[in-house]
Parts: sequence; C-alpha cells; structure tokens
Amino acid sequence: MKTWRRYCWHACFGWIGLVILSVCFGYSVQAAETASEETETVTITLRNLLFSDQETLDQQQIMGDELLQEYTGIDGTSFELVNVTHAYTTFIKENPNLDITKDKAKQQFIASISSEVLAASAKIQATTHTVNGVSGQADFQVNPKTEGRDSVFLLQATENDTAPILIVLPIIDGQGDALNRIFVYVKQVKTTEVPPGLIKTLADPKDSYQYGDKVTFETRITIPSTILDTESLVLTDAPDEGLTVVMDTVKVAFDSEMPRDTYQISQEGRGFSVTFSAKYLQDHIGESVTITYQMNLNGTRPNVSYFENQATLWLNDDPILKDKKGIFTGGKHFIKSDAANQQALQGATFLIKNQAGDYLAQTDQGYRWVTSNSDMDHASFVTLISDDKGLFAINGLTYGTYFLEEKSAPTGYTKNRSAIAFEVARGTYEASNQVLTVVNKKTTQPEKQKPSGKLPQTDERNDSKLMLVGIVMILLIGCIQMRREKE
Repeated sequence: MKTWRRYCWHACFGWIGLVILSVCFGYSVQAAETASEETETVTITLRNLLFSDQETLDQQQIMGDELLQEYTGIDGTSFELVNVTHAYTTFIKENPNLDITKDKAKQQFIASISSEVLAASAKIQATTHTVNGVSGQADFQVNPKTEGRDSVFLLQATENDTAPILIVLPIIDGQGDALNRIFVYVKQVKTTEVPPGLIKTLADPKDSYQYGDKVTFETRITIPSTILDTESLVLTDAPDEGLTVVMDTVKVAFDSEMPRDTYQISQEGRGFSVTFSAKYLQDHIGESVTITYQMNLNGTRPNVSYFENQATLWLNDDPILKDKKGIFTGGKHFIKSDAANQQALQGATFLIKNQAGDYLAQTDQGYRWVTSNSDMDHASFVTLISDDKGLFAINGLTYGTYFLEEKSAPTGYTKNRSAIAFEVARGTYEASNQVLTVVNKKTTQPEKQKPSGKLPQTDERNDSKLMLVGIVMILLIGCIQMRREKE
C-alpha cells in the first residue's frame, strides 16, 4: 500500500468493480475452470488494478488473460467480502416488482443495508498481494449456499470510501454451467498529481497610473488534485489602502462552464473573497479559474507612490499560496523661494496643466483633466499652496511632462507669467535631491522726482521772464485778430 501513496486517489473513482458475470454487470464471463454442479466452494479472485484517469475497462479488455498482464496490480489494499444473503432475500420479498438484475435495483439494495446489518454479517477479509508474479491479487473461498439459499456477497474496500460490488451466486458461464472460480477486476484510478496554482497579473499593464484610474487585475487559479480531500477552497484579495475593489466588476470564468451557484462572491473590507464548492471542483482537477476585477486608485494615501494587491488561496482554512501585483503612480516636490536671497515664500498658489493644456481637477474618486474654458467650477481644480517653509507637492500622476501655472504670488512679489515645466517619473516623488525650486522677484515701485535743493541762477530767472513775456504777446495778438474779424 505504501508503494502507491505517492498517487492521489480520486474520491469517486470507485473501484469500478467489474464482476465477470452477465447477471450482475452484463459482461461476458472468464473462468479459470468450469465447476460441476456439486462444487462445495467457490473461489472469488480479486484483481486490484491501476488505471490512469484517461483509461477505461471495456468488454473486450476483460476477455482473456491479457488483462492480467497489461495492467499493474496494486498490493497492500484491504478488502472484505460480506455475506448479505439474508438482507438480500428480505429486500427481494419487500420489493417484488424490482428487477434485481438491473444496476439501479442493485444500487437500491446496497443503499438499504444498514451499518448494523453489515457489522453483524459474516465476512472474510483479505489484502491484495503478489501471487505467482501477479500483483494486486486476493482470493476469497466462499460457500455457494447460505442456509439453503444462493449466497449473495458484498465486496468492499476497508480503507477508502469507494462503491461496493454486489456478487450474486451462482455465476453461469456461456454453456450454462456454474463457475467455481470468478474473477473480479477492481479499477483504481490514478489521478496525476496537480499542484495548486495562483497567478495575479494586470489585464492592461502600464508603467504608471493616476488617481481615479480603475486598474483591471486578473487572478488565475489552478484547481489542485488535493481538492479531493478538501472541504473548502477560498480566494481572498486584499489591496493596500489607496486601492478599493469595484464590486460589480468582479467576474469569475472557468475553462469549462460552471453553474453560478457553485461559488459565492463577498466584499471583504477594501477587497473581496470568492468561496468555491469543493465538491463541484473535484471533477475539474487541473482546470483553471480566472477572476477578473477592477480596483480604484483613490488617492487616500497621498504620500505613497506604490500600491500592492495580494491574493491568497485557502484550502480548509489554511493559506497555501499567495501572489501579489503592484502598481506605480508619480509626483513631484517643489519649494518656493525669493529669487535674490532664497528665502522660503509662503502662500503662492499653483494649478497643474498637462501637455495638452488641460487642467488637473479633483473628483470624488481621484483626478481628471478639464479644459480651461469648461463650465466646471474652478474651485474643483487641484490647487497647490506653498507652506511656511515654501514647500508644496503633487502626487498621483502618470509619468510624463507637466506644467506649474502660478495662480497667485506671495504678497510683495511678482507672479510668474510663464508656466514652469516639470517631469514625473519613477522615484521623482520620493527623491530628496529632485525638489524643483520655483522663485519670485519682489515687486518694484516707480521712483518720484526729488527736488534738487539749490536756488535758481540769474540766467535761469531771465529765461523764465522772457518765456512769460512771449506767452502774453501771443495771447494779445490773438485777441486783436479776433476783433478785426468781427468788424
């Protein structure tokens, strides 16, 4: 048995018990030898065979000895053969209209046997082993009659939950003779071990994002073979502060179509969780599940330029895999100072423009760009104000070139009339040596004419008198000319 523990056994492989008899399963019969009607015991030979999950055991394969050689037997598996003759007889009497030769009726009978009846019934136990070079074999010697009735047995494994096989004696061969040796082939399915998988990606990756962007993530799960022993499989998604899931964008897609009621989506803080039906997934080992969703970059952490989003895969409340994906945003720091003495200036205000000439505006979800002639209230524009140390900053922009437009200068200083270009790239917000200095010059007042403080000279006085005489003569001549015109 230990030899095979490296394999992952499918919970519903059942051991497709193929009892070689047309009465039970409709198959032809293989007999080692034909018994006479007076046989005292019957040998039931069990072959516990290993199959891949792709192979089947059809009617042709079970005909002849080649089956014993082609497939590998599994040693170390314990079985028990339970005599259920009394229960079978009672069931037939209580259900006279059932055709017990049909598989459905047999399953009804098996389901009707209580655990108390099984415990009280006579049984033979055996463990598969190698016999004459043939592995995975166990023999049971049984009486064909039980208290005068044809014996009925239930063959089942003792160490795994697999479907039992019903054997009703006698088994008749093609010539109408009862067999004294019956071969029963149990098909154990070896499922290829599939490890769990968890990969988180960006659906449309970019080098940077802006506050207000909706970032699309994808998380891909590979369903592991350990799902067979799992009661629950859950995916949780937990983003950093600054990212919030948009719940109506969470979508679950499968390699194969999966009913909506086999998983449940729930919001968990800023993130979410998806709880899957482990029972349903047991039939989809190795397939993938893709969860697509959007996260809003909302700017609630203005001093951070990198945001992570982590997914965790849980099996039975144990975290078995984690994967995360991060996104970047960018910004810039500035300092406002006097152009002459580098003194820090407080109270300067600025707007942000992009290369298209649009202005950066604040929204409930982050940023957006608007034109200067839009009807949007200018109060919603992002306005930067220098503090008492002259410092101000912007964060939450995609990488590229932007412009500072000075809206108002500090008191006593002249406003810059030209926009100031700056670059946003990875690390420009965090880098202390990339602070951009913006200067202002003090406002200059026009100078008043000051008196000379000296008395006029003699020539200066004579010049003044002559000028006055000239003005008087011009006025006199003008008056004389006007009178003549009237006359």
